[in-house]
Amino acid sequence: MCPISSSRITKQLISRIDAWENIWFDVASAALTRKFPETRAQLFLNISKSSGADVIVSVKTLLDRIDELVADESERAQGALALLEQRGLNAAIRGEARAMLLEATAAPMDPQLPESPDAEQARLQAVDEMWGWYKDWATTARTVVRSKALRIKMGVSQPRRGARETLKGGSVSSDKGAATS
Repeated sequence: MCPISSSRITKQLISRIDAWENIWFDVASAALTRKFPETRAQLFLNISKSSGADVIVSVKTLLDRIDELVADESERAQGALALLEQRGLNAAIRGEARAMLLEATAAPMDPQLPESPDAEQARLQAVDEMWGWYKDWATTARTVVRSKALRIKMGVSQPRRGARETLKGGSVSSDKGAATS
């Protein structure tokens, strides 16, 4: 199945599919749990109610599995299908969901446009500026902040390997070249 780009599918369409899912997943699960638990397990294997563009996948999976029930001529499958239809999950309701899914999957996908060379250069320059700022800040923090425990929490120092440090009265051993407390 192709990935779904929710930015091109209207929120209204996703909301309609989600509303369908919220009603009919519960109805189908409740209807089958008592009389056809094996069929319920088969229909809902590895799917659950979801939100956003993911709702398209869960509803499509459930509908495909119900279609398998329609094709299955066994007494169990036909009994489960009859119960679902009695509870309202009939061919017309499933058709409405299929129509919404068709509309959602027919929506144009956002193309991945390559970045322009100017945009890439600007991004690299911004990364370099941020790295320079971080190095300045980290060096200053290592020099000014005397508490190694605080420097560790700030992410500019690391505990010594193998050495046991004790925090008594805020005093701990220091990093190489850093001020001690």
